[in-house]
Amino acid sequence: MSTTDLLVRIESQFQDRGFKSAETSAKTLERELNKLEHAERAMANLQIQAAREDAVRTQTRLAAMEKVGRGATAMGVATAAGYALAAKAAMDWESAWTGVTKTVDGSASDMAKLQSELRGLANTLPTTHEQIAAVAEAAGQLGVKRADVAAFTRTMIDLGETTNLTSDEAATGLAKLGNIMGVLPSQASRAGSALVALGNDGASTEQDILAMALRIGAAGRTIGLTEAQVMGFASALSSVGIEAEAGGSAISRVFVDVAQAVDKGGVQVERFARVAGMSVDSFSEKFRTDAAGAVTAFVEGLGRVEASGGSAFQTLEDLGLSEIRVRDTLLRAANASDLLRTSVDLGTKAWTDNLALTQEASKRYETAESKIKMARNQLNNAAIDVGAVVLPAFASAAESVGSLAQWFSALPEPVKHTATVLGMVASAVTLVGGTALIAIPKIQACKVVLVEMGLASLRWRAGPDGGRRKTTGILGAAIGATTSPGPG
Repeated sequence: MSTTDLLVRIESQFQDRGFKSAETSAKTLERELNKLEHAERAMANLQIQAAREDAVRTQTRLAAMEKVGRGATAMGVATAAGYALAAKAAMDWESAWTGVTKTVDGSASDMAKLQSELRGLANTLPTTHEQIAAVAEAAGQLGVKRADVAAFTRTMIDLGETTNLTSDEAATGLAKLGNIMGVLPSQASRAGSALVALGNDGASTEQDILAMALRIGAAGRTIGLTEAQVMGFASALSSVGIEAEAGGSAISRVFVDVAQAVDKGGVQVERFARVAGMSVDSFSEKFRTDAAGAVTAFVEGLGRVEASGGSAFQTLEDLGLSEIRVRDTLLRAANASDLLRTSVDLGTKAWTDNLALTQEASKRYETAESKIKMARNQLNNAAIDVGAVVLPAFASAAESVGSLAQWFSALPEPVKHTATVLGMVASAVTLVGGTALIAIPKIQACKVVLVEMGLASLRWRAGPDGGRRKTTGILGAAIGATTSPGPG
């Protein structure tokens, strides 16, 4: 073997080994690079997942903060509104109560007691505080004493709820009738019971009865009728279609004429006694002890005149009662004489029992509508108590605002203009700032969406310095602009 062949053989063997070693090293390096690339991809995926989880947690925190904020805002608004409503209720009651104090006299403790009684009525009556105070104010104007105001008010409201009278009409009418008849306001509930019983039984309404009673009350008291009897006559006359103005004057004329005849005696009283079917002495005695019974007997006898072959017109002519209104009233009453006696007896019994109004009102107050109104009144009572506490603060704030307004009005014109301009600037700044506060969460939400959209196109590779770089194209640039932390 020549030296050359030996060298070629040795060189060939060493080169083959070197190539094989280099090839092996290259493959090993390739495998390591692949492993490194897989590791980097895995790390990138972990970072992406962590970013997504962090975004979800951030969104959850923001949603929770927004929910809490809305709840706190709603609670604050509701609380402020509640205090405002309470203050309004207290102001309304304060104004209504002031009206009562104008017409009702009493010491501070007495008036405090009355105020408590009137507010207590609202808990059991389907009537507002203001309406209750209005009736109490009217009671004071009509001369009702402080000790009777609450009870009188209750009765009038009961009448307003159960009859065709309003509470004010009932208060005015019954108070006047009581004054005419000399009946104390403490008897108002009895008068109300008689009025309701008669209104329920006859063909007349409570409004008609009261109007007629006011017309005949003075003459009725003169001959000794009770208030219940006056209402009985009023009910009977109204039930046969007699109007208060005409019928009241007519029956009053009869009362007076009978009374004068009994006082004077002679032929005139004899004529009344004959129609009534009594002797002069019996009729006179009956009239003195029971004027309602004597007049009723006369009216009943007038109804029997025609049946016995006489003339009612001639009889009335002889008695001096031929005036058209008087004659019409007596003839109508005579044709329904049983109704007259029944009405007088019913009115008297209802006055004595004093139950009709209470029973009627109880039925009305059991309705769902009434219970809802009473529940509302109870809430309003609580609001008045709360409002009484915050009302001084509202009043003080109002005074401050008023003083500020007066101070601003007194400023020189240039100062006013400058202050107005500054106020407009402040408003603009506030508007811009508020808009920015609203926009910031929206920008954050947009950033999250962009990141989510760009994550699918991210590609990670090793840089020359062993770090990582992102190649995302135009979308990647946009994402980078919104997610870059900035200098430092």
